Amino acid sequence: MPKRSRPVATTLIGVSMLAPAILLVALTLVPGDAQAASAEASPTTWIKYSGNPVLRTGPAGAFDSKQVFSTSVVRSDGRYYLYYTGIFGTVQRIGLATSSDGKTFTRSAANPVVSSGANASVMKDGADWKMWYCGEGGVRYATSRDGTVWTEHVSNPVLPAGQTGSWDISLKSVCVLRDGLVFKMWYSGGNGDDVRIGLAVSPDGLRWDRYDGNPVLVQEVPWESARVHSPCIIRVSAEYRMWYSASNGQVERICYASSTDGESWAKYPFNPLMPASTQWESPNNLCPVVLYDGRDMRMWYTGANGTWLAQIGYAESPGQGPFAPVLLSPADRGWSNLSLPEFVWSFETDSVPSTQSAYQLQLDDSPDMSSPLLDTTESSRDRNLTAGEPLPDGTYYWRVRAWNGAGDASPWSSISTFGIDSNPPSIESLTINEGAAFTSYRKVRLRVNASDAEDGSGLAGLRYLVEGGPWTAWEAFRGNLTVDLVGQDRLWNISVEVRDRVNNTGPAAMASILLDTTPPTVTALRIENGSAYTNRNQVVLDISQTDPAPGSGPGEMSFSIDAAVWTNWEPFHARREYNLSIGDGPKTVHVRLRDRAGNTGNPVESSIVLDTTAPATSLLRIPAFSETPEFAVSWTSSDALSGIRSFDVEYTEDGGPWTGWLAGTNLTTAAFAGRDGSSYSFRARASDAAGNVEAFPAAVSMSVRVSIPTPLVSIIEPTPQKVVKGSISVAGTASHPKAGQSITLVEVSVDGGPWSAANGTLSWGTVIDTRGLKNGLHNLSARSYDGVKYSKTAFVEFQVENRAAAQDTDITPMIAIVAVVVVVAAAGGWLLMKRRGRRPNGGRPGSPAYDGPPDGSLDPSIPEMLPSPDTRLSEARLPSDLGKPPEAPSPGTGPPETHPATERGPPAGPRSRE
Repeated sequence: MPKRSRPVATTLIGVSMLAPAILLVALTLVPGDAQAASAEASPTTWIKYSGNPVLRTGPAGAFDSKQVFSTSVVRSDGRYYLYYTGIFGTVQRIGLATSSDGKTFTRSAANPVVSSGANASVMKDGADWKMWYCGEGGVRYATSRDGTVWTEHVSNPVLPAGQTGSWDISLKSVCVLRDGLVFKMWYSGGNGDDVRIGLAVSPDGLRWDRYDGNPVLVQEVPWESARVHSPCIIRVSAEYRMWYSASNGQVERICYASSTDGESWAKYPFNPLMPASTQWESPNNLCPVVLYDGRDMRMWYTGANGTWLAQIGYAESPGQGPFAPVLLSPADRGWSNLSLPEFVWSFETDSVPSTQSAYQLQLDDSPDMSSPLLDTTESSRDRNLTAGEPLPDGTYYWRVRAWNGAGDASPWSSISTFGIDSNPPSIESLTINEGAAFTSYRKVRLRVNASDAEDGSGLAGLRYLVEGGPWTAWEAFRGNLTVDLVGQDRLWNISVEVRDRVNNTGPAAMASILLDTTPPTVTALRIENGSAYTNRNQVVLDISQTDPAPGSGPGEMSFSIDAAVWTNWEPFHARREYNLSIGDGPKTVHVRLRDRAGNTGNPVESSIVLDTTAPATSLLRIPAFSETPEFAVSWTSSDALSGIRSFDVEYTEDGGPWTGWLAGTNLTTAAFAGRDGSSYSFRARASDAAGNVEAFPAAVSMSVRVSIPTPLVSIIEPTPQKVVKGSISVAGTASHPKAGQSITLVEVSVDGGPWSAANGTLSWGTVIDTRGLKNGLHNLSARSYDGVKYSKTAFVEFQVENRAAAQDTDITPMIAIVAVVVVVAAAGGWLLMKRRGRRPNGGRPGSPAYDGPPDGSLDPSIPEMLPSPDTRLSEARLPSDLGKPPEAPSPGTGPPETHPATERGPPAGPRSRE
């Protein structure tokens, strides 16, 4: 609390700063000899007990049989508890002895009460006993409910020894004092033989901070040139008093110092105190322990003879006059939410109530009482005073001294600390399960982050309310607690209130969490969009799920290949890339989901076949030569896992570029239509169901050459250079080099004119009327046709010698006959072509061969062949002309001599065969 403006205080005039109406009383109302009739106990003048030592070494073999050193005394329930260090051999332990008068002690049956340690400082703080002592690692801490059975703190040491090279690298002894709202520790620390005294401060006795100005007491005069150690500090009103041991390296002595702040010390100029007076303590006395009861002082100390047989003695420094008042209310370190506190004390002399004639009360907001907020002296028997003005929130210190009826003044009482707190605490944050929005457990954790004002009384109580239920009973504040949610899955609200030590209750805070105890469900797991096969190790998973309302929704997912070992949890995504295990074969993926509340659903699996190996395709052997333009090409392939999906087949003609023939086909055999005289090579590849595409082989897989056998034809009649006239018979033979192959047509032509069909095939014949020819040498051509290919043309020259044109001969009947023959011959050829459903040359332009429509119908692409104008007289044929051999066609009307099978163009394409 900030310092308020202070009134001028005086001990000569009683001035009330609380109630101006109170009568001001002069100190002269107190009997004039009051100061002479009372005297405070001297901290430097001591009377040793004649029955010393009061605690000797223990029996032979006991833990304290070699030496005993006084370390701490506690007055409780009318008894003195003396804690001492017992030594046997080189081992130090802590023992306990008790006494009703401080002189006659009985060792505890529980000794040693601490089996490893020395130089304890013990206090009773409320109902708890607290001990600090030197042990492994530094200063250690223990607690007890009875002062006898002690429990080590889990985080010892609470004050570690200093760092290497520091002045307090080892800790020797310790004295702890409760000073207002903090703990103060004075300890002796050393580096080798150089031992000095330092200070540390703690808010709770556990967390200690060394004073920056350490050490606070060092060697300054000859008798303490070696070391100063084993301090004992008490506070008498506003003064700190220290008794300590000092050594010049040969003799130990007890010395005294005082301080107003516990940091800067003034040594008594006539140190050392209490010179050794008897043999048991000569030449050493050390380790002083002092208690002050409000008037008298008592000291327990260690004396050691020349052989260092150390034992414990007792001394007193009695005071005169009444004892100091005992402060009752406000309780020491207590708090109130009343800004007008009532101060209450008791006043006794030798434990008998004494008549009080006057008192002086001081109130300050600083423990040094150097500038009181209130300094009032009253001539009154009242042992209470109520503040007349409200005090702001903060920490206060007060003390009282009184005069008895004889005018004897008491010492100042001890300083009591209290606080005023009228402001409620507040909750900065309230979280459930560290701020989680969801939970799958009905037992949840509350974390309450609350605080009270800096000068407040501090958090003391807590209660909570679960929506739909009552407030719980108040309990001690704790930042973490567990609450049960009893009911169905839903959003739960929890409210919390806190209050301070004076029951100021702050506003409630509320937090919410969704209880979800139902796990999510994977409704579908698809790998590569449901494919049965894949050729990639990295696949895409599609995960469908549901989490029933009021579900928290999918939070995380985990994967496994065997449902035994799972991957770490990762954030949920409906689509995710996933790496299959190495190696071709069936693969199974297991997935499980965990919702945001932490519920884990049942795993679901899906499978796919991993196939990263392309198929192996080979062409089946085919003959190196084909006598037909159309031939079968076959291939086969194998794929161990996903199976064959389709084939691609390419060919090259006469070493040219590779050309696609079949793409994406399911066939394993197909008919290829080539060209006569061309060589073809083939290669094939396959694609499997996993998407692997085989590479085409670099080398030629299979080759074939198309070599179609040519039919033969010969002319027997007329013989070469034969002289003919009139109508002549033409005859010849036709054959085929391929066994079983038929000759389907024989045609003749005169002088390169139109081709006309002869009668017959293997033996053929026809009649030619030479009267339409000029006299002279003429050429007769013949060719055969096997339905695919024409033969080479056979030629023969013959001589026409008809009568001269000038002869007056009537040739009309002959012309008519010739016309009839021509018409009949033309009609016969046309009927033959119509019956076969193809052109006489057996192919369409650009094709090596053409068989016509497979159903035998007329090919609509072939224009209907009508007789030429020269043969239209066939419509007027005489019945007598029917059945006669066809006559030779007119010159220039026959088919061309070029052979379709020798014309180059693309193949006609395949015909499949299963």
